Amino acid sequence: MTPNQDYRSILKKRLEERCRANPRYSLRAFARDLKISPSRLSEILRGKQGLSKQYSEQIAHRLGLNESESHLFTSMVTLTDARSKKERTLAQTLLTQLEESELQVNAIREDTFRIIEDWYHYAIIELVQMPSFKNSAVWISRKLGITLYEVDAALARLKRVGLLEEVEGKLVATQRGYTTTDEIPSESIRKFNLQILEKASNAITTQTIHEREIGTLTIGIDERDLPEYKQLIKNFRRSVNQIAMARAQSAGSKVKQVYCLAVQFFRLTNKDEI
Repeated sequence: MTPNQDYRSILKKRLEERCRANPRYSLRAFARDLKISPSRLSEILRGKQGLSKQYSEQIAHRLGLNESESHLFTSMVTLTDARSKKERTLAQTLLTQLEESELQVNAIREDTFRIIEDWYHYAIIELVQMPSFKNSAVWISRKLGITLYEVDAALARLKRVGLLEEVEGKLVATQRGYTTTDEIPSESIRKFNLQILEKASNAITTQTIHEREIGTLTIGIDERDLPEYKQLIKNFRRSVNQIAMARAQSAGSKVKQVYCLAVQFFRLTNKDEI
C-alpha cells in the first residue's frame, strides 16, 4: 500500500484544512462532526484502530465527499482494514485501476480543479466577452484586483482546458454556461464558495446599496420540501443567466461590469440526533 492509498491521510488533511480555516477548531471538534469519540478518532489517525466498511460510508458522508470521492475513501478503508484477504485484494486492484486512470487525465483535471477553486477564472471568461475588454494582463489585474501572476496562470489554465482560445491575437471564450460534475472534488467547490462568500462580505462595506442587492429570508420548512426549494433556486439562477446572456449578445450591448449571483439556503438550527 502506498501513502496515497491510506485513508488516514484524507482524514488528517481535512482536519488540517479545518484548523487552518478556524484556529479554534480541534481534534475534538472534528470527532464531534464525524460523530465519533475523540479517543477513537485519535487511535484511528495513529493507525491503532480501523474502520468497518459501513462506518467508512457514514464518515465519507459526514466529510461531505461526493460519490467518486466516497468510493475512493471506502476502497482505501477496505484495503487497510478489511479482515478478508479477498476483499483487500479486490480493493487493491480497484485502487490500482483508479490510479492508472488518474495518471492519464491528472494534468487536465488539476487545471480544472483550480478553475473551480479560484473565483477569478470565471470572471476572466466574462471579461473576455465584453466589448470594452482589453487583452492586457495589467488591465485584467486592475479590473479584478488580482496579481499579474494570478492573471498569467489563470489565462494559461483556461487555454489548456479549452475555455479560452487565442484567435488572430484576440482572446475568445469557447463557451458560456459551465457547470461542475461529480468528478470535481467537493473540497474544491467548498473553497470556491468560501471565496465568493468573502467577496460578498467585502461588498457590504465597499459597495453602495445602489450597486448591490444583499438580503436574507429566514423561514421554517418541512425537510421533505427541501428538494422543491432547491429546484426553485436553481431555476431562478438559470433565468437570470439566460437574461444576462441574451442582453450581453444583443446589438449595442454596453456590458462593462462582471457581477456574481450567489444564493445561500442553509439550515440555521441544530439537526436533531437520530
